[in-house]
Amino acid sequence: ISFNFLDKGYYTFDNVNSGKRMDLQSQSLSSGTPLYQYSINNSLNTQKWLLTPSSTGEYTIRNYTDTTKYIEAAGSGLVQVAASYTGAVNQKFRVIQSPNGKVIIYPSAKDSIMEIPYASQNDAQIKLCFNTNNNCQIWQPTFYPFREGTYKMVNRASGKDLDNAGSTTNASAVGQWTNGGSTNLQWVLSFDNGYYKMKSVSSSLYLDSNGGTTDGSVVTQWSLGTSPNQQWLIKPNGSYFKIVNRANAKCVDSEGNTNNGTSMKFWYDNPSINQQWTFKLIQTITFNNLATQYVGDADVTIPASASSGLNITYASSNTAVATIVNNKIHAVATGTCTITASQAGNSSYDQAPSVSKTLTVSAYVQIQNRGTGMMIDGYGRTSNGSTCAQYGNSGHVNQQWAIESSGNYVKIRNRATGLYLDGRGISTNGSYVGQWSNANSTNLQWSQESYNGYIRFKNVATGLYLDGYGYTSYGANLNQYGNSGSTNQQWSLVTVSGASYVKATTTAVESVTGS
Repeated sequence: ISFNFLDKGYYTFDNVNSGKRMDLQSQSLSSGTPLYQYSINNSLNTQKWLLTPSSTGEYTIRNYTDTTKYIEAAGSGLVQVAASYTGAVNQKFRVIQSPNGKVIIYPSAKDSIMEIPYASQNDAQIKLCFNTNNNCQIWQPTFYPFREGTYKMVNRASGKDLDNAGSTTNASAVGQWTNGGSTNLQWVLSFDNGYYKMKSVSSSLYLDSNGGTTDGSVVTQWSLGTSPNQQWLIKPNGSYFKIVNRANAKCVDSEGNTNNGTSMKFWYDNPSINQQWTFKLIQTITFNNLATQYVGDADVTIPASASSGLNITYASSNTAVATIVNNKIHAVATGTCTITASQAGNSSYDQAPSVSKTLTVSAYVQIQNRGTGMMIDGYGRTSNGSTCAQYGNSGHVNQQWAIESSGNYVKIRNRATGLYLDGRGISTNGSYVGQWSNANSTNLQWSQESYNGYIRFKNVATGLYLDGYGYTSYGANLNQYGNSGSTNQQWSLVTVSGASYVKATTTAVESVTGS
């Protein structure tokens, strides 16, 4: 009979012959480390194992300390830690249970069983051997349904969460409340010599029986102690669990009451759904700030993730500015909107608090010289230090630029190449303007000044202005020059995504109909 391992929790395996526990040699997680038996130590995470079932009845076995490390059968009868999961048959195991609950473990790749050679009682390496029916090949599994972490506990009968009621007083009652975002409903589960402790996130008090031994006594909370009043078993009960106190052997029970604030009680273990609970891990969403998006660019992956690893759902507050397409941001038009990330949870995880970020959508512009009508053109050049050119209006992406904020200044990035206009640190009148990849240099920073209804760009490093130099030849260099007031230094910003152009004023961008 294949052992029915529950994917949600973890197991320890104690050798029936020696009474010692399956572990890693010297608690090392290095690839190739062999399995060993050591004295039982509930504080060692290397003695805890996660078993994940497959549809074939096989299991992968991972170490609790680092869940990316799998065990595998190796040559010369070894069982060792692998660097990662490969899917190979030597990383798959079968577990056979006897009527008394003990098991033997063997790899799918070999006709041999995990054992302690020579029935050793000492710290010893676990190896593979043919079946001898000896106790040194038999293991006693102990199941711990939940990993350490922060949980909500939901009563089956009432649908309410276990609640510390916001109290910080020893011996105060623990009740129930409708699910919400309050930390009163969150409890940290930790291991304690084969049992669990449950600490309230909001009060830091621990779930405690307070010496109560009679049916109907109140479940309380108390500051940290060593009493069995604070030690709990979590017993599987179908698809639910019972919370059993070590000191009084009674179960936490809602008594069928569905009112918020009702105190939880202790009752003898019975089939009532009042004693059945689900445990849901708290999850959070990490959502980094959103960079400015530009109309016409490829849809952008959203920089968010859930601690559970579950998929996130996104929503835009203004679909006229941006929409969500295949979980990516699609920029529609200039403006701002809010992107909200949500994760609804599942049978193992509680709903995550939603997180919102502001998104700014801008448009690319062409930068047109007032004196000549020529457009600044990156000319498709991708090398740092390459010259920037001017060209007649072509509509090509080489002529499209993003004006990006950089503190009190701006940077000017070419859409086609990603390079920025660069003053090159040269302050000689008539020197050419280059292009360079993004850097913190002031060579890439420009003051954007309003001038007679147009814009001038002054380089922060050199103090020179972008200057068309009166050139009208296609491909001519873009230069820089000291302040002259010439129309060669005056520019219009022409939006790419519509039949209009815009001119900067001292306080805003003025839209002017045109083509």
